[in-house]
Amino acid sequence: MPVTTIQWEDLTNFEDISTGSFGIVRKADYLGTDVAVKQFLDIADQPGFDVQKYISRETEILANVHHPNVLQYMGLAVHETKVYLVTELIGGGHLGAWIEAATAAAAGKDSIGWRMRVSFATDIARALVYLHTHNIIHRDLKSENLLLTENNRLKICDFGLSRKAATSPEERARLSFCGTDGYMAPEIMLGMDFDHRVDTFSYGVILCEIITMSTNTHQTFARETPYFGIDPASIHPIGDTPCPSDLLAIAISCTDADAAKRPLLKDVLVRLRKLEAELTKDAAGPLPHLGVLGSGDSLSPDARSPSMGSVGGAGGGGEGGSESGSSRRSERPPDSSSASHGSTGGTLPRGDSSPAVRRIGHTVPHRFSLIARPTMAKCDVCHKRMGLSKKHLQCDDCENVYHKRCGPLAPPACGLSAELRTSLEVLEPRKQTGLHQ
Repeated sequence: MPVTTIQWEDLTNFEDISTGSFGIVRKADYLGTDVAVKQFLDIADQPGFDVQKYISRETEILANVHHPNVLQYMGLAVHETKVYLVTELIGGGHLGAWIEAATAAAAGKDSIGWRMRVSFATDIARALVYLHTHNIIHRDLKSENLLLTENNRLKICDFGLSRKAATSPEERARLSFCGTDGYMAPEIMLGMDFDHRVDTFSYGVILCEIITMSTNTHQTFARETPYFGIDPASIHPIGDTPCPSDLLAIAISCTDADAAKRPLLKDVLVRLRKLEAELTKDAAGPLPHLGVLGSGDSLSPDARSPSMGSVGGAGGGGEGGSESGSSRRSERPPDSSSASHGSTGGTLPRGDSSPAVRRIGHTVPHRFSLIARPTMAKCDVCHKRMGLSKKHLQCDDCENVYHKRCGPLAPPACGLSAELRTSLEVLEPRKQTGLHQ
């Protein structure tokens, strides 16, 4: 794909947002649209690091992926010999900062509902399945690289360490040591050959963060020796109600030291969609993606105080909180709906004390994106035009559109069957050309 060039003069009103290891991110106005502009640090500031290769990789991957849960690329700008990456602006910060802020503000209040947390898990899984299907390994997946949109969706960003999956022993030998310690798969730490399953391990660590409302910045989750998988005994679910057993089981299996025993993310996605449908069926209040949230599902840090809860209470409320790590991994019956990567015993543990998620028919919840693209389509609730200057909600799967104000009146479920929409989104999600917010 040709590189899209953005004229530097068209970028105005810069505001600093954040500084990372390889660059500075600023908010800017691009011809009337708010965008994020990433300035890469000078090569001189990164001894032994090929910044040009980093820029090239991130640009190539972002320019060729199109998914509602992947940051949208807009183009490159050049100014005074420096290269700038321009993307959509996601204003909610990253997941790690949000977890820490939520934890600090939540003492003595209702905790974040499991429906919201499973929605987060599903967003990440959808993006990873898409990337892996297109032969892309992220290699540095962590909560800091998951951005929160204003309508409570997650998007993966920062593809500078990503690369195409190896297709030969020679290519595998050239895959370099990379990633962030707390999220790094054992095979990378031990200098072994690795593949896309390193992302599965990092995903499992993020699930542990979501389940416990604790970031792994300081090695919160202990590593088992000698092979450095996450010790299940260090995962202590936090919530007013017990952690769904299948969510905990997925987190444990994804962080197994043996890559062959980690589940296929396609199978994880199917399980999460069933769990999400079950939680939505049993929950009161609107869907979490409307931006109008019910008690227990608040996302905005400013809106947390009346509805957030105790995320540090004794015992947490997760099932089997006192179980040993070995019993969590090995004493639960297998889940026939999953498969593993070449493992003869490729099973996922499931909690004994909780029944399997019920099959509830042929509908699953909408997954709304907030779209800034002008459209003359009519709202599927009030049947009035969307208008050319207003953001609107659009389901990633069935493509129904709604005014933001009509979102709470939308049907609670998508009309596509769970099996069909899962197959479609795994193979090739609908390409979005608008600006997702």
